[in-house]
Amino acid sequence: MSRKITPPTSPTATIKEQNTHPYRSPQWLMTLATLGLVLAGLSSGCGDDGFDSKSVLQTYRVVALRAEPPELSLIESSVLSVYDFHPDELEGDRPSIEYSWRLCLFSLGSITQYDCLLEEIPLDDLLSEEMMSEPSEDAESSSLPPANASLTLNPAALLATLGEDLQMQMEQLEMGAGMLGSEMNFFESGISEVYVKLTVEIEGEPNFELVKSMTISFDDERTPNQNPQLDEVSLSEDINEDESLPISSTLELEVSAREGSAEDYQTPQSAEDIKEGIPPEVITESLLVSYYTTSGEFDQAVKLVDDSMSELTLGEEPGEHLLYIVLRDGRGGVDLQRLAFKVEESE
Repeated sequence: MSRKITPPTSPTATIKEQNTHPYRSPQWLMTLATLGLVLAGLSSGCGDDGFDSKSVLQTYRVVALRAEPPELSLIESSVLSVYDFHPDELEGDRPSIEYSWRLCLFSLGSITQYDCLLEEIPLDDLLSEEMMSEPSEDAESSSLPPANASLTLNPAALLATLGEDLQMQMEQLEMGAGMLGSEMNFFESGISEVYVKLTVEIEGEPNFELVKSMTISFDDERTPNQNPQLDEVSLSEDINEDESLPISSTLELEVSAREGSAEDYQTPQSAEDIKEGIPPEVITESLLVSYYTTSGEFDQAVKLVDDSMSELTLGEEPGEHLLYIVLRDGRGGVDLQRLAFKVEESE
């Protein structure tokens, strides 16, 4: 029996000013790489833009870190939501989990494992209630599972709070770039990239670190990125909390995205390209779907949404289980669904 699960229709969030990634010229990257080695040591990090090949959820995992809207602007706040899993949830006994947030304004990203060129900003202590609060009831789509933790980030209020301190650090970076024979103008292209860092603490377990890169726009003429939206989730068998599937059985899944989820966008330009009148390249997003489960294994856990058919062979452990379906657009946009099901031994 085939079953289609269609999420309820929800209004698309209005996003006024955001866009893609900043500087990517070889000269700029070389300058930052040198500055990174001079100003900071390497440290470990984990970025959420990658796709974990381990689709089986056996230990704590942040399944997705979603922002609404997915890009930052100076006139609108963004709600960051954590969707995570702990194996104790299957027994109805989720442990106490603490979340702490930090912001890195300038980093080389994965080149230096997300090490920050400036001092990281502890958001929990710095932000006032106006800048960091619980999301409103309509902040997220009703098709999403409940978030495990949320943060509301107001870039304009944050920059106003940092004031002269931030300006001084930026000038130091620009001066260092000049000494290396290069030029660094952070806001000339109209966009920049910042990094939100999340530390998860669970008593008796190692800390978990996550980094999410976010674009912040200073140009109201740029087209903002939207979160993609899952449309239908088609399953070869009915799954719900009341009916059970036999152990080691096979379940086929296929998903589709709502029309318009794959957006066209312009590649970021360096200041030199803009001065020379070189037009930006237009690219269409490639939507990827990732599957995660607490039972069994997928034949392919990450696929393009246009070819999203995947086969899940259930495990041999009976009981309550979860299935996560995560849609990503490659530019920080995320949508997801969570389905609960039971597995039992065949009679």
